[in-house]
Amino acid sequence: MAMFMFPILVLDSSSDWDIISAVLLFRSLNVEVKPHIASLKFEKRVKILKEIINFIESGGGYAICLYANLRQLVKFYKKKHSKQKAWSIAMREQLSRIKLHLDTKGFSYNSIYADTEFSFFENDLKTVFKTRKIYFGKTKYIIYADAIAYLNYKFPKLMRGKKNIKEF
Repeated sequence: MAMFMFPILVLDSSSDWDIISAVLLFRSLNVEVKPHIASLKFEKRVKILKEIINFIESGGGYAICLYANLRQLVKFYKKKHSKQKAWSIAMREQLSRIKLHLDTKGFSYNSIYADTEFSFFENDLKTVFKTRKIYFGKTKYIIYADAIAYLNYKFPKLMRGKKNIKEF
């Protein structure tokens, strides 16, 4: 198990931007899955999902699952803005909710690892989270946020009542 000098923030989305998951990792397991957890066979998927939830609940991280409904927000903002600006406004709004929650809890981080779909929003990530250390792609950390997003999309009741996993 690897410890970090500073926690890292990991971002992923699920269900066509309906859900954004953010996982603050204090350390990591030796779990690596590419490209997505949903592509695994059922038995392996269940094993990894349980392992990640137990890891987060045991203090290895803190997870947020945000019901973003980004496409609905974009439709609303497109009435007054270009499509690109509408996406940026909607994303900043949702990222700000995540940042506010983490700030309220007193968490800090020095870098962000985000799945590739967030690369379009690099400037928004830099602005909201005030960091230049942002890495995109299927890194070994993305599995944590991917698992949380997947669970909340497919099995939301499994997430409820967990002390280190928050939904809003």
